Amino acid sequence: MVLMEYITPGTTLELSFLILFAAALLIYGLGRITGKYTGWIAAIASLISTLLLFDILSPATTTGVIAGPYVWIQNFLRVGLYADGLSYPIVLMISALGTITLLYSAADMKEIENARAYYGNMLLFIGGMIGVVLSTNLIEFIIFWEVMLLPSFILISMFGVTDQRRTSALKYFLYTHFGSAFLIAGVFVIGLFTGTFDLYTGLSSSPLPPLITIAQTAFVGAAILILVAFVVKMAIFPLHTWLPSAYYDAPVPVTLLLSSAMTKTAAYGIARILVLFFLPQMAGLSLGLMIVAVITMYYGGILALAQDNLKSMLAYSSMSQMGYILFGLAALNLYGDLGGIFHIINHGIAMAVMWITCGVLLKQAGTFEFSKLRGLGAKMPVTAMCAVIAGLGIAGTPPLSGFQSEWLIFLGGTTYPILVLLAVIATTLTAGYYLWAIRRIFFGPIKVNLKNVKDAPVRIQILMLVLIFFVILFGIIPNIVLGVIRPILPF
Repeated sequence: MVLMEYITPGTTLELSFLILFAAALLIYGLGRITGKYTGWIAAIASLISTLLLFDILSPATTTGVIAGPYVWIQNFLRVGLYADGLSYPIVLMISALGTITLLYSAADMKEIENARAYYGNMLLFIGGMIGVVLSTNLIEFIIFWEVMLLPSFILISMFGVTDQRRTSALKYFLYTHFGSAFLIAGVFVIGLFTGTFDLYTGLSSSPLPPLITIAQTAFVGAAILILVAFVVKMAIFPLHTWLPSAYYDAPVPVTLLLSSAMTKTAAYGIARILVLFFLPQMAGLSLGLMIVAVITMYYGGILALAQDNLKSMLAYSSMSQMGYILFGLAALNLYGDLGGIFHIINHGIAMAVMWITCGVLLKQAGTFEFSKLRGLGAKMPVTAMCAVIAGLGIAGTPPLSGFQSEWLIFLGGTTYPILVLLAVIATTLTAGYYLWAIRRIFFGPIKVNLKNVKDAPVRIQILMLVLIFFVILFGIIPNIVLGVIRPILPF
């Protein structure tokens, strides 16, 4: 009881963050000793981190929870962690998906040769993403932006599943590092003209006022520079070319985190930095961004329809769905931004189910190529059910979660009816390629060579069912998330 007097929400937030890096160091140092238990140690550390985040649910979604700020450079730079109605739902999703990914890896990837490097970098990757979302300072944001890049590059280049993995990893690194240069330049402009890099004023839970009083041209330039960094990470057309090869060549758990979590940190950056602080400057970019978002929807969707294997299809589908998120955020109004932020979470969860499905097919059937799969629904009923629900959720089918976020996105874009109409039509494309993929994999007469295929192990089924629960829950009761996000938005 005495100890609990010193455990505050801020302390809990710190612990949930630091445990990931402590576990990474432990695994790097003792990985040779822990052997086959290395994966489970990483997964348990991530689970504890997620449970600690759940422990601050109420204060984080009402008054906000702050750890710090701590003086890093006297009279210049303060850093800390902050969870509010915008950052908390997203960081909780990232942490939970990180835990599920590590549990999946520990249960299903026993053949990893260098477990110490794999799990150590996975923890650093997850910790970097959490650091980005919880940052209270733009310099801190940049540091964690780079922290999540390096381990993900190592994971693709070391543990990728094709001979092209190093080339794909290098392309991914160069593209996203190129984007980082724009981010640094934009942040420098902000610091130069405001004299601060703080995202929040001291211990207050309220963001700084919109930066509209000085150097309007400079701030428009800063907004554009930062925006370039974020759209590169989101793989928005035409800055998307790193995505297909990186997603395809990475191992399934790494691809899951790239698609369901990492790209979402960039979408969070748009919401946190550009929408909340650069709203007047973003107004002139709104229409252009919405047009680019619609192009991304169709470009990714058409290419997804043309793929001959599930992993490539999911890669282009992820790109297409980022177009919906950008469309909502670029609308710069209450409904659009609520929908865009909500879709960050909904897409992340449903897409995780599809990536696990991809891994299950590879493990159980030896392939995820459509031409080699057919009739697996009877052999894999749980996996098939989860894939159907997740696919329909991503396509925006009521009453699943994707429907709730997509109709808000469309409602936010009604200022431009033609663009909204095109975006709505794009959902039929999404439904088309998901239903076609499901039909080719799970329906029809089973192929002779697949008659001995079994469903995913029970442990993997449980992970998928947990995710599906939230796909359904957020579709039926969306205010669980929307009610938390709404007070933060400036509309």
